[in-house]
Amino acid sequence: MSTRIQPVARSLWRSAGAVVVASVACTNPDGMGTGKVLFEDRVAGERSTRTASCDALDEGRCLLPFPSSAFMVEDPDSPTGRRVFIEDASLPGTGEDEAGFINLMDGFSRLSPVLSTFAEGLDPALTAGRMHGPAHDSSPVHLVNAEPDHPDYGTEIPVWLEIVDNGFEGGPDLLIAFPTIPMAENAEYVVFITDEVLDSSGHPVVADRMADVALGRVEPSSEEEARIASHHAPARALLAERTDLDPERVVRVWDFSTRTTVDVTRRLDSMMADAVGAMDAVEVELLTFTPREDPAIAAIVKGELRGVPDFLTDARRFEYDADGLPIAQGTRTTSFRVTLPAEGFDGPGSDYRVALYGHGTGGDVNDNSFDSEIAAEGVVKVNLEFHGWTGDDLVYTFVDLLTLMRGSEQSTSQLLQAVVDGYALLKALEGELGSQLRAETIAGEPNPLAGTGPITDDPAWVGGSLGGTMGAIISAAYPEIDKAVLNVPAGAWTHLVADSYMYTGALRGILAEAYGTEIDARFAMAIMQTSWDDVDGAAWADRARADGVKLLLQQSMDDPVVPNQGTDLLAAALQAEQVGPALRPIAAVEPSEDDLVIDGVGITQYRVPDEGPFQVHGFAARNTPAGLAAMEQIFGFMRSGWAGEARIHFPDGCADVTADGSCDFSEHW
Repeated sequence: MSTRIQPVARSLWRSAGAVVVASVACTNPDGMGTGKVLFEDRVAGERSTRTASCDALDEGRCLLPFPSSAFMVEDPDSPTGRRVFIEDASLPGTGEDEAGFINLMDGFSRLSPVLSTFAEGLDPALTAGRMHGPAHDSSPVHLVNAEPDHPDYGTEIPVWLEIVDNGFEGGPDLLIAFPTIPMAENAEYVVFITDEVLDSSGHPVVADRMADVALGRVEPSSEEEARIASHHAPARALLAERTDLDPERVVRVWDFSTRTTVDVTRRLDSMMADAVGAMDAVEVELLTFTPREDPAIAAIVKGELRGVPDFLTDARRFEYDADGLPIAQGTRTTSFRVTLPAEGFDGPGSDYRVALYGHGTGGDVNDNSFDSEIAAEGVVKVNLEFHGWTGDDLVYTFVDLLTLMRGSEQSTSQLLQAVVDGYALLKALEGELGSQLRAETIAGEPNPLAGTGPITDDPAWVGGSLGGTMGAIISAAYPEIDKAVLNVPAGAWTHLVADSYMYTGALRGILAEAYGTEIDARFAMAIMQTSWDDVDGAAWADRARADGVKLLLQQSMDDPVVPNQGTDLLAAALQAEQVGPALRPIAAVEPSEDDLVIDGVGITQYRVPDEGPFQVHGFAARNTPAGLAAMEQIFGFMRSGWAGEARIHFPDGCADVTADGSCDFSEHW
């Protein structure tokens, strides 16, 4: 078929409610026929898509700009009317990656970075001297709620920006904009980029033809262009309503829609329900009982649960049913470790409170951090293990992440299985495990706490680093837990990984080699946020707030292991209040009244001398003034929560020790 393009009148298609016409004369094999392609302007709120394997709006890379409705399909059974649809062949990399998991989702992550490339490069002055995390105060990237009748319609999400340089003068470069607060769920968003973006020569970026088509500045001359013009009619209408954006200065525009919170939580909810249903068949065996000389600790008990539903395949991922829910593949044995306190919560002869505990990256079920401190409170510390993130299996996770989309699915799947294992452990504490801990003997050894056992009706969560990060999900997912300590936690995995010690010290070179360039590696990393959402506390934040979960967040400033932007985003998503002086402002986090949060979510910022990455990151576990202040705050919160009113105080160990009364200990030792 030969094609000849005929122009159409500008007045016909630019008017409101217009029909976009691309007139195409076609000579069919039989020599007959001339056709016209007609597209009515899309109505605001209509969830039609323009599904494509690559998007003509950014020819720098397939799947850019991202996220985009071009990488979605219409789905009448979805609560959003859409579903993500990305072809494997469109993914960056060597062609070995798989997009199947993300295609289950009913929209893109509410935390997703937005990305686009610029062929002539970008002026580094755009981001020079700016910290990662705080919003860019004059951003040329505008991320705007475009959902009609939504209370946030027209509201702009603040973003911070990063340029990924291709390493050669003159481009192309990648621009990434990271939201500082979550987008609304089940809402359409439009991205406008203005010519305040300068190329590598310092000149304003010029809109290309496809941008002009989408913005109604030129006539569409093909079916694809007519479809783009029709689809972006709501974006043009939204732009016309804004007085702060000059339509003529917009050089790029695209849209996408976000997923629902239920879509984030439903897989884990289903797995936990299966685990509860299987508890009658779960067997508990206590393997060892090791007394300790520590006066706060009676003994360390190790054991196993056998018969917990196992959802992981041999490929470290899930199989899904027709509803997109994981299918159990069989059963598994999961290990646990219990630190028994020397006496109960109310003194000798009383039962003890329960704190589930999660280790950090590279740790495992045997992590002994805070054993003595927690036991001294009359609290049993019950360790679980995060599969894929222990010292034994972290190397496999790194290898999996050489194909980032599939690797993020594998890691998410393993972490979800770990959360299910932990829930089975909590239910076992309510039953057989709790009974065995009250017995006269444990693993054949005399039990000094015989007759006493765990108080299971009000457990807490305690964790730092990965344990704090996962605690944000666990405290929202486990209905029994309504209070949690999250030390140096994070949300929005893709916002922080590139700045983390794990990436800069290990993964950066490996991924750049696997993907060919730093731009392609960073592009692949950024697009996988939707795959991480199921194990991202910021994506679960609406659930946590709705359930009234009480949370203490502790942030270590300039943390190289869990960079601050991850903790910032989690705090913003949870609508935390600042307890104590702010060492760096956090978007949407307001000061608490009288430096006190009662039955809510609070965050305190700590700063310590830079004596190494793990000393800064793990400040709370060190015997320093900052560590002591953190412990004071943690146990004050836990005690008050069990007394009926969870109170987050600003610690005296900060107020009475530092020169300015903050938790800035950087000059203190």
